[in-house]
Amino acid sequence: MYRWTIKLGHEDGFLRNWDAGTRRIREAFAGSYGSMMLRSAKNRQHFYGIGRWRAARRGMPRNPAS
Repeated sequence: MYRWTIKLGHEDGFLRNWDAGTRRIREAFAGSYGSMMLRSAKNRQHFYGIGRWRAARRGMPRNPAS
């Protein structure tokens, strides 16, 4: 999960760039389902991004280093 605070007046450009970037990632990387963008109801300058990826195979550790 990622969090950004965007300057007032820049929100639309941020969302356009986010959309274009997540589309490129989904096209370029197998297992990527893009991402989801959420906007805070309390502070409209706060945005939260959640990457969506295919789940790891059963029996595999979630963190390869562990």
